[in-house]
Amino acid sequence: MFTSKKWVLLIVALLGVSLLFMAGCDGKDSDGKDKSDKKENSAKADKSDEKDKSDKVGSDLIGPEWVLTAMADNIEGAEAADLAEGREWLASITFNEDGMYFAQAPVNTVRGPYLLAGDNELVIEDGAMTQMAGIDDEVNNAEHTFIGLLQRVASYKIAGNSLSLYDDAGNLILGFKK
Repeated sequence: MFTSKKWVLLIVALLGVSLLFMAGCDGKDSDGKDKSDKKENSAKADKSDEKDKSDKVGSDLIGPEWVLTAMADNIEGAEAADLAEGREWLASITFNEDGMYFAQAPVNTVRGPYLLAGDNELVIEDGAMTQMAGIDDEVNNAEHTFIGLLQRVASYKIAGNSLSLYDDAGNLILGFKK
């Protein structure tokens, strides 16, 4: 049975997620222009570009949910280490074709833009994040580190079902699996 504290946390979580999704549903983009115009133009561009999805930059990154398996223990450039089995929290990230990512951090969810360039360059920009509190210091620290490391990503590499994210110094800072 839920205690009153758990009910409050559940309600806050639902409100946070609702606000996050409502922020992107007004039909206008950040310039105030109607999104339907962009969709129409995008559809025209897609029809004129008959290239296979696999020919596009980052197409191997886009689509699946990548579940966190390794993470640096701080945001100052330490190498990622495999995460302990049986930990109390999970994290993941999904890159969508529209240039937006969705991340489930140890506590909160984040949605924001990302940029891809040639040679596996990747920039994950700040996004809108829910503001729920973690249950203990370990989870709160993991949350802070995960979000901070996402902002340090400069490149990626995919090998089989594994995604590795690197900082600008070439340090492996986050590891994921499909």
